[in-house]
Amino acid sequence: MKTLTHFLTLWLLLGSAKAQTLVNREWVAQYGLPDTMAWSASTADDSGNLYTTGNTFVLGSGADVLLTRYDPEGNLLWQQTYDHQGQNDYGVAILHHANGELTVAAALHDATDSFDVGLLRYDGSGNLLWSYIYDYQGGYDVPTALAEDAQGNLYVCAASLGSSSDLDYLTLKVKEDGTFEWMQSYDFAAGRDVPVSLVVDGNHITVTGASEDSTGQWDFYTVMYDANGTVQEAYRLDKPGLGFDEPTGIARDAAGNFYLTGRASDNGSTYYIQTVKLDAQLNLVWEVAYAHSGQDGATGLGLDSQGNVYVCGYLAEPTGQDLILLKYDPNGTLLWDRIET
Repeated sequence: MKTLTHFLTLWLLLGSAKAQTLVNREWVAQYGLPDTMAWSASTADDSGNLYTTGNTFVLGSGADVLLTRYDPEGNLLWQQTYDHQGQNDYGVAILHHANGELTVAAALHDATDSFDVGLLRYDGSGNLLWSYIYDYQGGYDVPTALAEDAQGNLYVCAASLGSSSDLDYLTLKVKEDGTFEWMQSYDFAAGRDVPVSLVVDGNHITVTGASEDSTGQWDFYTVMYDANGTVQEAYRLDKPGLGFDEPTGIARDAAGNFYLTGRASDNGSTYYIQTVKLDAQLNLVWEVAYAHSGQDGATGLGLDSQGNVYVCGYLAEPTGQDLILLKYDPNGTLLWDRIET
């Protein structure tokens, strides 16, 4: 039951962290029989080809990692599956590199009935070039986000069930050829700590997520590492009451400031959209809240060249969820909100 509780929490965070983009539909393509849609991701290249990762159910081996490539018209060009040890394996995040190669971060189920972090590298035709698997303390390690730096080094953050603590932040650096570089973990007060996203800028790797400081009390927690894995700065956003503070997105502007968004609560029952700006040293610049229905949340954010902040999210109404887009100026002033029912 303890493990189930841990991963229901993780599932909730991962599912809410998937940003949504509203576009005019041009085509729809379906492939495979997924075991779950909660862990899946996609990316595109400059030519308009779409790459997706997720999972598909395979008789005899359960769910396997699924990687697909579609052309701009939605035609399937190729697909590949990856099975670790005949257990359930899930593609979680994906990167398309400038040289045409792809990296997939996957949760790989091992023979000890736990998950390991998997990095799978493919060429542009879908051939597996190398795989790297990381198991921390023999427990559950589930990746949540993937990024790269200008040199092609890979960074992956994961939720890891420690041997003497609960879920912890786990951050890995792996070289372009799949060679391990370093690992850092973070645990606060032996509670549950789940990273959601990360950004890489120059020599800084910044990870943000949700961190529990007491039973039922969660906070935004952001930590910055240098290229060697040394902690440079850290910031914890505390909210009063017994709420659940759930970050879902992070971005960085040209001046080095960070922006976080997600949902927060002061009482554990009503939720609002929380957006935060931190300076390059992770000091708080401003924080703003947007409350509408009492069950509001953010799914992601973006920045424009003038420093304005755009937050997308949802509002829970009696008739269902509405979509919302918020625009803030660089000082955190709400310029407008748009609601789509």
